Amino acid sequence: MRVARDVRAGRGQGAWPGANNDRSRYGAPMSDRQALIEAIREHPEDDTPRLVLADWYDESGESARGEFVRVQCELARLDPASARYPELHVRQLQLLAEHEAEWLGEWSERLVRWEFRRGMLDEVAIRPEPYCAAGESLFRDHPIWRVAFVDGAGESLEPGAVRDVLTQPHSRCLRAIDAAGCRPGEQAEAMFGGQIHTNSWLSELARATALKGLRELSLFGGTRSGRDDIDLKTWQKFCVAGHLRGLQHLDLSNLYDYHGHSGSWEPVLSELAGAAFASALQSLRFDGCYVVPEALVHLTRSRRFRRLRTLSFGGPTTDLSSSEVLSELLNPDVLPALQDLSIPYGRHLTGVIDHPGWGRLERIRLVGSDDNRVRDPETHRPIWRAFFRSAHLKPTAFHVQSPGYYNLAAAGFWDELVGAAWFGDLRELAIGLYHQSCAPLFDRSLEGFPQLRSLSLSPDTDLVERLAAWPGLEHLTELSLNDSFNATAPGAAVQLFNSPHLTPRLGRLRVSGICRSPEAVSALAECPALIGLQHLDFAFNELSRASVEAMIASPYLRNLRSLHTWSEWDRESTGGSNQASSWLLLADRQAFPRLRDVVIGSGSSEIQTELARRFGPRLRVFMDC
Repeated sequence: MRVARDVRAGRGQGAWPGANNDRSRYGAPMSDRQALIEAIREHPEDDTPRLVLADWYDESGESARGEFVRVQCELARLDPASARYPELHVRQLQLLAEHEAEWLGEWSERLVRWEFRRGMLDEVAIRPEPYCAAGESLFRDHPIWRVAFVDGAGESLEPGAVRDVLTQPHSRCLRAIDAAGCRPGEQAEAMFGGQIHTNSWLSELARATALKGLRELSLFGGTRSGRDDIDLKTWQKFCVAGHLRGLQHLDLSNLYDYHGHSGSWEPVLSELAGAAFASALQSLRFDGCYVVPEALVHLTRSRRFRRLRTLSFGGPTTDLSSSEVLSELLNPDVLPALQDLSIPYGRHLTGVIDHPGWGRLERIRLVGSDDNRVRDPETHRPIWRAFFRSAHLKPTAFHVQSPGYYNLAAAGFWDELVGAAWFGDLRELAIGLYHQSCAPLFDRSLEGFPQLRSLSLSPDTDLVERLAAWPGLEHLTELSLNDSFNATAPGAAVQLFNSPHLTPRLGRLRVSGICRSPEAVSALAECPALIGLQHLDFAFNELSRASVEAMIASPYLRNLRSLHTWSEWDRESTGGSNQASSWLLLADRQAFPRLRDVVIGSGSSEIQTELARRFGPRLRVFMDC
């Protein structure tokens, strides 16, 4: 294969940035595999030790693994629009299909989920039992960065288990901890089982003095039972723990925060401003939280967050209209490194939109606030006009999450968006609306339309048909279409999957609610461009047994490792049969053999029991189906 020859040709020849660096600077003989693993762990952003390790694999008779390292390192640097990207993307999947079980050894059965990045096992989800019993060997053999801890049901840990995992000697190797068992952005977020025992994590981390290398902590409250409120005394101990001074990324988002809780955030952020790790923080997230301006001023006036690149906050009713804090957040003298900002949408934007600080933001996300409940489009027209016409804005990623209680077209949203000076430079676009279509996005000329890499829209028949004819599909690595209102005719999905513009670049696909017919499912199963697909979100689709069989038999879906299909499980078909039983076919280990992340609805205990026999904690249940 040409890809293999091209990648192998680069070894030892300085074909990658850093390949000619002084390889001895890692402090150990670079012919030693273990020393290379440690070098990768300590220098995660540097490809040099990875590529030296690729040479080591070649010289040790493991040429496939050496090729895999080079392929993934090159992919990480490539723009997905590159002509070489699809070929390399598919090649990495071929190598994983052939060798992944061998490379993981016993861990292919003991891990819950895992991800390879830049050639190495980078992220794992694991239960406490195998972690405590054999975690030392896991870290010795793999430079793992992120660990998500889950129990036997795939849910977040109880307090005793939190203590068990953090007191293990090998936990000194932990660099990033995910305590939730689910991730922000998953369609079923906030609907999984379990509860985040916030204070157990904070308390045990404050005591775990060996965790000097911890760089990331996610306490994302994304389960049905939410997250414990932060106990202030426990939080104070966490913030002053000197061994955590290297913490760079902190996620305290909570999808079940509540308005009456808003006052409690002021002392939390006050303590955060004096935390041992405050000056090291690069990312801070409070998504869904009612963080009031009086709390935010602790971020702007402490002058300790000068490395902060990402800041995300905003509950449904966060009001910034009477505060100067947004101007302070935008001030480059206050947060000089800020590049990624997520804030509530509202009339307060018009008062700060001429601030020059917007110009350094590469990613902007506007989330819903009470202003979205004002139904008169004329209230919103001046907000969007001022925002999109600002001379300072120039993001490459723009996200809007709105309840959409007003007509966005009547408010001029679509005209202003497409007319924005920066629209053609976007690489990511996400617009989530409540019961409104995003089809007007394509009413204008496609001249100057951005070459998007990631696109998320609220669909209907018109939008999906227009997408099928859009040449820009060829550059996408992620496409998300979420129709929970039955607004998309099945024939539109057939057109989409028959589009000549889809390519194997596409790795993640959400087609929730648009595949409601056997013809649509067959078109998906027969789409060659989906050979690179790894994640499929398939909620709100009604499937017969024959449709599931078609998906399982598809040669183009064989690389799926994640399948989320969690609604309509108890619906009775016209013939009286339960369509949920169709998914019992997944109990066969030959069905999607690489599958290791499955989400189903909670309606059928029989299905949960049968699929749990195959997937165990890799099976997660949507709790309110």
